Amino acid sequence: MAVATALLASCANSHGLHTKNTLLDANALQPNQSLKDAHFSAANWPKSEWWQSFDDAQLNQLIYDAMASSPALQVVNTLADKANAHVIAADAERYPDVDLNAGITRSRVAKVDDPLLEGKSYSTLRTANIGLSYTFDLWGGKKDAAEAALGQARASELDRQASQLTLAANVTRAWNNLNPSWNNAALAQQNLERAAGIANIQQQHVSAGLTSGLNRSILRWC
Repeated sequence: MAVATALLASCANSHGLHTKNTLLDANALQPNQSLKDAHFSAANWPKSEWWQSFDDAQLNQLIYDAMASSPALQVVNTLADKANAHVIAADAERYPDVDLNAGITRSRVAKVDDPLLEGKSYSTLRTANIGLSYTFDLWGGKKDAAEAALGQARASELDRQASQLTLAANVTRAWNNLNPSWNNAALAQQNLERAAGIANIQQQHVSAGLTSGLNRSILRWC
């Protein structure tokens, strides 16, 4: 059996075995038809200054102060402004460059150059020049650079808005957690005042001989 299997395997070859799969053309794909029955939820970006819906003046001031003094947010804002400046610079490279210069020079003629040898005359020189230059974007490099800068600016703007939302959410969360702490502190103060009143009454009972100091100590520990 082993010899027969080896002989049959040695006779096998790949002649006539060809794949029947073909590559699809990307331009032939129709995503609109594929996703025509899909339903997507409308997700809106959070509204600017959404925290004002709480109608809390202290919370508003805390968030404004945090955004004005947060070092991390200042870095994000600087990066976003820098990205926007790169967009302006990259887009400017696609347009003609026009230079205009003008100047006026007034000088007093030297006595040795004055035909009258007086040196009291003046000369005025007025100059003006204009230049125009343009570099054709034959290979689309400038257009690609402008689009890349625009994409980077959009990404930086998203980072800025996300950082602002995160900072506002953290301040709001901390503020909401602080309110129960204040309430607990007020309840603790009330309990302290109540305990002090009970201790005062017990002291009066002990002073009047209505109860013993042992009972007062037991009640105090309770």
